[in-house]
Amino acid sequence: MLFADYVYNLDPDENNTGYAFGFVFGAAKAKGTWQLGYTYEKLEADSVFGLLTDSDFGGAAPTPRDPFSAAPMPSMTTGTFDHVLPEQDRH
Repeated sequence: MLFADYVYNLDPDENNTGYAFGFVFGAAKAKGTWQLGYTYEKLEADSVFGLLTDSDFGGAAPTPRDPFSAAPMPSMTTGTFDHVLPEQDRH
């Protein structure tokens, strides 16, 4: 599945846009299944209400994410989530 999302806040004059796009392949639903995805996201500081975003965004440079999930047993999934911040935003 491919996806894309775009936001535009009408109120502020600047830092008011954001976007995300990526893909998800597979579906971790039944035992032995897995799912792999990738998301590239950029949210400017005033593009959306702050409580609705990850705390690592808001004026940060575009950020890639690549989650992986697997279902080792029925009704159980496990996964990893890699969130890469640009060098200047790392603490």
